[in-house]
Amino acid sequence: MESKIFLNLTEKILLETGIVVEKIQYSTVQKFILEKSRLKNITEEEVVKNILSDRAEFEQLVGAVTINETYFFREEKQFLFLKDVLFPKFYGKKIKIWSAACSTGEEAFSLLALALEMGLDAEIYATDIDFTALEKLKNGVFTKNSFRIDGKMFHPLIEKHGKFDGEGKFIFDRDFVSRIKTVNYNLMSRELPSFAFDVDLVFLRNVFIYFGEDSRVKVFNKIASTLSEEGCLFFSMNEVGCISDGIVPDFMMRQREDSVFYFKRICRKEEKKENSENKKEKTENKNQLLRQRSRKSVHREFLEKKQCRNEGILMAEINEKILRLVNEGKFDEAEKTALLLSEDVSTKAFSYFYHGYIHYNLDDRQKAESLFETCRLLKPDFWPAHFFHGLVLKDIGKDENAKKSFFKCRELLQNGSDDYSFFLDSFSPAYIASICEKFLT
Repeated sequence: MESKIFLNLTEKILLETGIVVEKIQYSTVQKFILEKSRLKNITEEEVVKNILSDRAEFEQLVGAVTINETYFFREEKQFLFLKDVLFPKFYGKKIKIWSAACSTGEEAFSLLALALEMGLDAEIYATDIDFTALEKLKNGVFTKNSFRIDGKMFHPLIEKHGKFDGEGKFIFDRDFVSRIKTVNYNLMSRELPSFAFDVDLVFLRNVFIYFGEDSRVKVFNKIASTLSEEGCLFFSMNEVGCISDGIVPDFMMRQREDSVFYFKRICRKEEKKENSENKKEKTENKNQLLRQRSRKSVHREFLEKKQCRNEGILMAEINEKILRLVNEGKFDEAEKTALLLSEDVSTKAFSYFYHGYIHYNLDDRQKAESLFETCRLLKPDFWPAHFFHGLVLKDIGKDENAKKSFFKCRELLQNGSDDYSFFLDSFSPAYIASICEKFLT
């Protein structure tokens, strides 16, 4: 393979994910390309071109060069610190936790199990760039490899929320799994997830080992900005000593408790204290401005893509095309069309929605529910996601949760949320709101 083509691939990984592909990992990339070449009976150069143009192929490669090595209560001393020092501060209060770069979910489940054991009202989010890893989290099925000597003292907390089957696999109770909200998120994305404000605890472990200095600065500042006053950020204990003071924001302070190191947000003297609601409003206003800018630019960007793809890629045309393909039973073609939307951060949420719509029509309710939920979190003002999320939840017997989705959809429509009129077809907002009203009574 030509070195120039290979470099184009590693540069794309660096640009879009911040991950530096070291020379020692070149063999992993080469193996991935060779396997794809044999599987599809195409040249290696053609495989690389596919990876550069196809988002799904690209994300598979990213998953290959990052190690999804994780297990329950990894780095036990950090969890002992949470148990003895940090979590007791939240008795009688809600705690918001973010497991960033959560991989297959063992970390998020560990945090949830400990929080519940201590009687905390925990709101837990888990994000990762690897969609396949998140699917494993949502399946809630793990092998004995997820149980190690490190963390063993906490294993009984995990075992309270599931059981081993006859094949040695541990299966979590579905109610337990559903308490973790998952989002497919790239840490290098410009816009933060909608939940990312006033976060009390962030675990960002074993991520910086893949990043260069510039990416570390960007991600550290971005994640730190989401913390509540005195919120804490944990890296792997192997990483903390390697984090230079030059990349640490001036409002973060390195802390030590015995052998546990972490970072804590401090309030600068010149900084005005804002209450939680003000912070939330500020974040929402900022994201609203970004969405408005995205809507102004998305048509222009789509038109540029149209010149080289010759496809109907304006939102109204995409919507019409996908609905038509689904009605005709051409689900594979519909999936390919929906995948186009994942190539830009401003339209990625729509991609999740249409993939959910496709799976909904394939009667795959569990998959559809997960995709609609992700869209809802990424784009909370997109009323169709709330509407279809409510339909799916109603179908699977979660009536109370369904009502919450219908209520949110009705609220958005009644408040004049007509930015997504392309989805209405011949229906009026009042008609959709009346359907929601019916489900609420």
